[in-house]
Amino acid sequence: MLTVASSLPACAAAACRPSLAQVIFAYVSLYLVAFAHGFDKPCGLAFGTEQFDPGHHKESAARSSLFNWWFFSMAVGVAVAIAAVSYVQENVSWGVGVPFAVVSCASAVFLLGTPTYRLYAPPHPDPTAAMDDKDGKRSSSEEEEDARGVVRRLLPIWVTCLAYGVADAQIMTLFNKQGRMLDRRIGGNDGLELPPAALQTFGPATIVLFVPIYDRAVVPALRRATGNPRGLTTLQRTGAGLATSLAAVATAAAVEGRRLGAARARRPAMSWA
Repeated sequence: MLTVASSLPACAAAACRPSLAQVIFAYVSLYLVAFAHGFDKPCGLAFGTEQFDPGHHKESAARSSLFNWWFFSMAVGVAVAIAAVSYVQENVSWGVGVPFAVVSCASAVFLLGTPTYRLYAPPHPDPTAAMDDKDGKRSSSEEEEDARGVVRRLLPIWVTCLAYGVADAQIMTLFNKQGRMLDRRIGGNDGLELPPAALQTFGPATIVLFVPIYDRAVVPALRRATGNPRGLTTLQRTGAGLATSLAAVATAAAVEGRRLGAARARRPAMSWA
């Protein structure tokens, strides 16, 4: 629908406005994309982890690596999308059609693998059975209090992780604004001009570079040092990630201060240092 909406003939005059039906169709298309993404994002990774047997030693270790390579694949996709699709959108105006073709191919490949997937029946056919104890009674007030205590203990972790989301959002917002202020031409005045979104490739490129190093070198070393099959506990990895994000944002703030000073004097190139 979004591809069709972007392909509808439009008036070139500045005073021409789309009809109400076109606006509704475009917004419904956008919200359907967000709706579908909401289904896929929480379920895809959970479904992937179910393909590994936690009781099997090798599969348990591979399950831990799944998260690393999942984000590695996402970073590759984002980097290709930013580098290629943004250029297509800027110069050919088929930037929506390319993701549509890629998603269609990915869906077809996923469906072809259906016979090989491991499927598990729910432990309780009745959704309410999990809430019942062995006597068929509802959970006690003590159990409910324990559940509330778990939520309270998770609240500080959730709040601190919001800072990471704020830092990560700058890649999609501030980087675009910075890109529009930079000289993005390659090969002189007559060379190729990169789209402003090209700056966003540095984030995924960093993930593509360091995930293999982390998974193949850092994690085995941490396993030997800590005796933990995962190298570090989930909480330790969360803390290390937040500390790294803090250092990265502090460095970016210092660099941005210098860039703004240079931008006031002249329009710096994208390779500015």
